[in-house]
Amino acid sequence: MQAIPNEVGFHASDRLSSRRYLAPLVVLATVASAGAGSGMYGTTAQIANAAGVAAIGAVFFAIDASGSARLALSAASALFALSIIACAAFLTWMRRVTG
Repeated sequence: MQAIPNEVGFHASDRLSSRRYLAPLVVLATVASAGAGSGMYGTTAQIANAAGVAAIGAVFFAIDASGSARLALSAASALFALSIIACAAFLTWMRRVTG
C-alpha cells in the first residue's frame, strides 16, 4: 500500500511560496497546540485563496457585463499580477523581520 503525501489537495503554489516563509510561525507553536495551529493555517490559507478567486472573478464579470471580454481579461490579469507582486513584497518583508 502506498502512502498518501501530506500535500494532497493543495495547489502547487502553496508548496512553493508560503511554507518556507511561514516556518518561523510553526516553530512558535507548542506540541500541545500543534493541531490547532495546523487547523488555523489550513483554514486561513483556504479562505485567502477563495477570497482571491472571488475578487478577481468579481472584477472580471463586472467588466465583462459592460460588453468587453478583452478588457475584462486584461483587468483580471493585471489584478492577478498585482496580487503576486504584493505577496512577494510581503513575503520578502516577513523574511527580513523573522530572519
